[in-house]
Amino acid sequence: MATEGTGAGDSAALERLTALLAAATDTPPTARELAELLWLAGLSEDREETPPEGRTEPAAATPRPAVPEAPPAAPRTPPAAPADRVPLHLPARTEPGTGHGESGAGAGSPLLAPAPPMLPRPLALQRALRPLKRTVPSARARLLDERATADRIARLGAHPDVWLPVFRPAHDRWLRLNLVHDTGPTMPVWRPLIRELHTVLAQSGVFRTVTLHTATPDGRARHVPDPADGRTLTLVVSDCTGPQWRAGPAGTRWYGTLRHWAARMPLAVVQPLPEHLWTTTALPALPGVLLAPGAAAPLSTLTFTPYDPEAAPAPPGALPLPVLEPGAPWLANWAALVALPGGGRAPGAAAWLPPAPAPAPPGAPAALPAQDLVLRFRATASPEAFRLAGHLALALPSVPVMRLVQRAVERDPRPQHLAEVILSGMLTAVPGPPGSYDFRPGVRELLLRTLPRTARGRTRELLDRVGGLIDARAGLTAGEFRAEPGGGGGEERGPAFATVSEETVRRLGGAPEPDPQLFAGRYRLLTRRGPGHRVWQALDVRTDEPVVVHLYPEQPAPQERFLREAKALAGIDDPHVVRVLDHGVAGDTPYLVAEFMDGVTLNELLDGSGPGVSVPVFVQLATGVDAGLRALHLRELVRGQDGEDGLLLRPDGTVVLSRFALGRRSRNRSAAADRDTLRRLLNRLAVRLPGTGAKVRETLVEQGGLNTGLLADHDPGPLRVRMLGPLRVGRAEESLPLPSPQAQALLCMLVHRPGRRMTYDQLATGLGEQPHDPESAHLVDLSAGELADLLGPGTVASLSDGYALHAPGIQIDAVACEEALAQGRPSEALGLFHGDPLDGVPGPAAEATRARLRDLRDRLEADRPAAPAPAPALLFETATDLTARPESRITLEYAVHEVLTRGDLTPQQYETRVRRDGYVVEFAPDAYLLPVLAAALRWLPGPLAALADPPRLRVTFRDGSGTFADPPESPAPVLLTVPPALFEAFAGSSAAAGPHRFHPLYGDGPDAPPVAWYCPLPPTPAADRDLVRGPLITRDLRQLGVPAPGRTALVHTRPDVPLTLLDPAQPYGGGPHRPASYYEVDLTPHHAVHRISLPSSGKGAFTAAVELTWRVADPVAFVRAEVTGVAARLLAHVAEAGARITRHHSPRRPAGAQRAVNAQLGRWPVPGVEVTCTATLAPEHAPPPEVPRPGAAARPLSELLADAETVLLGFDGPLTRLFPATAAREAALDLLALVAEHRDPEESLAGRPAGDRNAARELFVHPLDVLRAFAHDRLGPLLRDRLDGLELRAVPDAPATHHSAALVRALHGSGRRVGVVTDVGERAVHRYLESYRLPLLAGTHGRADDLARLMPDPDCLLRALRPHGTPARTGVLIGSTLAELTAAQQVGLRFIGLARNPTVGQRLREAGCELTVSSLTPVLESARAL
Repeated sequence: MATEGTGAGDSAALERLTALLAAATDTPPTARELAELLWLAGLSEDREETPPEGRTEPAAATPRPAVPEAPPAAPRTPPAAPADRVPLHLPARTEPGTGHGESGAGAGSPLLAPAPPMLPRPLALQRALRPLKRTVPSARARLLDERATADRIARLGAHPDVWLPVFRPAHDRWLRLNLVHDTGPTMPVWRPLIRELHTVLAQSGVFRTVTLHTATPDGRARHVPDPADGRTLTLVVSDCTGPQWRAGPAGTRWYGTLRHWAARMPLAVVQPLPEHLWTTTALPALPGVLLAPGAAAPLSTLTFTPYDPEAAPAPPGALPLPVLEPGAPWLANWAALVALPGGGRAPGAAAWLPPAPAPAPPGAPAALPAQDLVLRFRATASPEAFRLAGHLALALPSVPVMRLVQRAVERDPRPQHLAEVILSGMLTAVPGPPGSYDFRPGVRELLLRTLPRTARGRTRELLDRVGGLIDARAGLTAGEFRAEPGGGGGEERGPAFATVSEETVRRLGGAPEPDPQLFAGRYRLLTRRGPGHRVWQALDVRTDEPVVVHLYPEQPAPQERFLREAKALAGIDDPHVVRVLDHGVAGDTPYLVAEFMDGVTLNELLDGSGPGVSVPVFVQLATGVDAGLRALHLRELVRGQDGEDGLLLRPDGTVVLSRFALGRRSRNRSAAADRDTLRRLLNRLAVRLPGTGAKVRETLVEQGGLNTGLLADHDPGPLRVRMLGPLRVGRAEESLPLPSPQAQALLCMLVHRPGRRMTYDQLATGLGEQPHDPESAHLVDLSAGELADLLGPGTVASLSDGYALHAPGIQIDAVACEEALAQGRPSEALGLFHGDPLDGVPGPAAEATRARLRDLRDRLEADRPAAPAPAPALLFETATDLTARPESRITLEYAVHEVLTRGDLTPQQYETRVRRDGYVVEFAPDAYLLPVLAAALRWLPGPLAALADPPRLRVTFRDGSGTFADPPESPAPVLLTVPPALFEAFAGSSAAAGPHRFHPLYGDGPDAPPVAWYCPLPPTPAADRDLVRGPLITRDLRQLGVPAPGRTALVHTRPDVPLTLLDPAQPYGGGPHRPASYYEVDLTPHHAVHRISLPSSGKGAFTAAVELTWRVADPVAFVRAEVTGVAARLLAHVAEAGARITRHHSPRRPAGAQRAVNAQLGRWPVPGVEVTCTATLAPEHAPPPEVPRPGAAARPLSELLADAETVLLGFDGPLTRLFPATAAREAALDLLALVAEHRDPEESLAGRPAGDRNAARELFVHPLDVLRAFAHDRLGPLLRDRLDGLELRAVPDAPATHHSAALVRALHGSGRRVGVVTDVGERAVHRYLESYRLPLLAGTHGRADDLARLMPDPDCLLRALRPHGTPARTGVLIGSTLAELTAAQQVGLRFIGLARNPTVGQRLREAGCELTVSSLTPVLESARAL
């Protein structure tokens, strides 16, 4: 019925009318008022203007749509609105005096758009004024007092004719409010705020009346009532920046008005600007406490005390004027101050109101650059204002648009934040309505950079969110600013600021602009499908669904045949015929709109993996095309296409007819011709069918290819792809060989979208190549060719812009896994994994898939029900059966009982079970086992030691986390083993200070952390291994200090950290600070000489003098190997390996045997040790070779210098002291400060401290120590550059070492080459030496660029010796540090130690220095005697 069809629309119209009337009058109309209004409107209609019935305006001619030759390019900025959204633009700006601009061509009709409210939380503001909501007796209105009247009549007993009523004053609101708003040049921005504030105050019911008045820039405020009756308030709304707030006639007049009001009633200023911007106005306010003597006291009686005791005093005669933000907390405090009957105090802000305004500040500063404006705003603005400014850079900075954007991006929009943006100086006023702004040049670009990349790329989303605000208020709120709908228009209109629905445009009284880029007014053509320009993939803007548009050649009107056949085609419902959605004629161009289907055409399939097709594809073609033709011919339609054209193969294998001859093109076409075309196509494909015999192919050709029953046994089966492990490809039970890695990555991408198209750019990006690159496209083509060769015909489709995989029924284990998970079978899904997903397949796409599948596997494993964890236990095990040894059984039972008792455990916390070889104690999960461990360490073996034949006992703590390997065999009576967590608790307790040493027990991995710790009991005196001392326990690795470079290394381990070489700069490597075990490893060279007998090939033997030198090169490997008796192992290896070598040599040829032994000794049996072996062989009958004796007495100083050809001197020490002790520590701390400044940001974000300066002072006493510690760190080059500068600054104040210059000249005069070797920078060394002009023939060799070459690395010494061909044994180094001594020892260079104090001398001697001197005086005397 008609009424049913229009009732909803009439109801919506009535609701909109009600909302408009309520917004205009502040009160909603009653039903009677609405009825009278509609009745009056009906009588007032001007019927003469109504056109006669049936007469309509002539419609504009519809332009003929042109067929595009290429898809229209979408604009980049702003992004195109969705089809069901209409963009809104601000009207074109016009220069003053040019009149109103006209809308751009094709623009929609203008409309008034609503804006969101500026006043936040109006209900809270009304609640804040409740203290003022009191009533008082009215001075005029009277009400009949019924009770008093009845009482009077009863008491007087008067006649009814003389009954007199009794009246009482009516209740009236206490206060009336004057709302005065400034109309200065900057106040138009705040007009919506004033309007909303007036509405909120009027609707609050707090005041008798709320009257709105204006204060003009000339200082006048007319008709403002100011009775001094104690029942009137005045609020002035102003940003205090107009001319009336400054010195001048207007200011004098305005301040006089304010002081007049202040003497008669309460007065306050409502400031729309945020509090931190008040200092930039003419009325700066200070926070403090306001005191009022009574309720509604005039402003002149108020007192104000600022919170800041150092605030400037009030000017003479000034009154405190409260200043409020338009927010609930501010108005609540002010209302409480006004309402208190006996006076009171309230917090607030007040400005001093002097008798006359202050003079205006100096002129505006010069315009700042855009970058300075943005930086100043960032430093002074609130975070909300700065974030709002960034989003406004995506839109137009007009005040209504600003309000919309603020409401869209902020949860709690406030006008103060909007004011910060407007007053930031980044905007400039432009012609247009009040509040029209634009960004200053360069500001918009800088603000866009402050937004996250995702926000910058979501402009359309922002437009939709802003438009959503307009949609919600359209028709319910009166419009506030003009806007024009439409997506076109010229540049003068500017970009869109919102996208709204078409219904919103109609509600607001506008009409959307038609989109000229739509075909037939509905379809947006996107990309071509196939050759030519007749088939397009398009978007239906009405349904937002993809479609395919077929454009037919122009046909003269009327196109009745086309329309009739298209209508018949649309009525076909067959799975082998594409579904037609729409058809028609646009101009003279007939078109057909079909459903969009995923799939590939037969032509594309033949191009990609032809020339033939597979058996399944052939069967689908024969059956599907035949069925589709029957459906067409039943409707008297024809296909009319040649060969492979218009045959679409869907991902499930179904063949669909997608192109048809309609209209004029269907003439001279018949059903028989369609059948013949199908037979020719099938015959052509049957000849190349893979996997079939010649006889089968001939039979197919003879029968026109329609007898597909012959191929039932030739189907190879669906393709199988396994991705939940190493990639596997196969069919049925057959596995196919894998192609190249790039082809594997391409297959993985195509498999994820079988039957669907992927472009070259998508495939190249997935392979890790650059898109839009011909070489990348060539790589994709090569990989696709490999896949086609591997998978066979009918599998890979080559598209004009990419590839697709046609694999109906494909079996993918990843898809099966997800389906099993969706169906609630997680165990089955987890069982499909057979390794790391896509192991070895390269490319970002494979990596993303691999990460997703790994995450799926991890979630499945995490969700798998876990077996209950075993309870912690303590095992007491022996190697014998205690059943036959009752005494041992009883003693062990007593020992177990004592350990548990001394461990502070109650019987309820454990349960003991007897075993044949011992006992098992199972603990409650909450049992604290550290006291039990301490009791076992202190008490065991206890009474077991008193047995005549005590059994070997193994005591093992297990925490239920798993099993670990057994500790090595030990002669100790008791071997105690604990898990890592219990050992960590022990290491952090006071029990770790005892004599017990726990040794780590490692797993199978070379870099695995310890799986357990074991300790022999009772503890024996420390018997350290060769070259290793430990394990020891420290609570803080930072307390170990810096080991002597080249002489000592510290290796540490923790329960979750494998053996690691200590880094003094970062002992914990960024991890938590916890107790650790550590070893001290001796890195100094060791020497041994032995004489052994080696067999020969004859009857005799060789006598060999073997000189062995070894040093630890890999401390971690050496400690982990736990080797003892290094010298004996090395000698045994020489004897064994040497015997195998010399057995093949004649005793008469000892020289050849000697060369073979020295060259073929092979790998040494001690991991981590670097060995040098020199063997001297002699026949058995010859005199034995000379054996040098290690540890010979030190040679005299004169002999060392006499035998030396080259004398090298260290710089810092032998020549000068570049850094004294205090300066050295300060320089080291300077470098450490640089480390803290440039530390990893992740450490800062994690909250880890930058280091302890006092600890650093103890660890690093010299800047070179810091440089050595960070030699392999990324900060090494930065520290080197800083140290270069420190050294250059220290050179002028560096004192020369006594006799240093004379020693250099004396050595040079004796014919020795003299050089300087040092870890100091060469620039500093040269600057120091240039004033001495010393004869340094061996050169000056300072710090290398490679910081790993710092001493004790001998690189510097070798650079000094190598150019002259000087053997190390003919040189001498005079140095003063352990690093120099170690470097000399490594190359065999003799060393003279300069020890300025006994401590240095003792360290040098302990490190192996044979000759030390306390000064250069004896060295100089020996040099002069040469």
